[in-house]
Amino acid sequence: MGKFIHVTGNPATGCFLEFKRNYDIKDTDGEYQILPVAEVDERFVATTVAGAQKTRDTIARDRLESVATIIKPPPRSPNPFDPSNERCQSWIHRYVQQLVEEGLVDGSALSVIQTAPRVL
Repeated sequence: MGKFIHVTGNPATGCFLEFKRNYDIKDTDGEYQILPVAEVDERFVATTVAGAQKTRDTIARDRLESVATIIKPPPRSPNPFDPSNERCQSWIHRYVQQLVEEGLVDGSALSVIQTAPRVL
């Protein structure tokens, strides 16, 4: 169990920030790969309660989530098929950059994100 912080949507509609709490990666329908990005001090993360109900919302409840709220999600694009449109991968890069700048994760997290496989 853990937390899934991401933006969801697409270039045609734009994206929004979402927090999935008490999330089990095994519930993911699509293909995924787990990449250890960084260690985070537990004081910056709200505790996940074992056996608690899964929740989804857009309200930050800890420092890690609060940082995510200051990174603007990719907007709606007038040309959704333009390959230069910002996507969720670019958002996560900016989010990790902000975490590094605020001293919440080590700078090595950026190289993990930069070399991660891209998914369209």
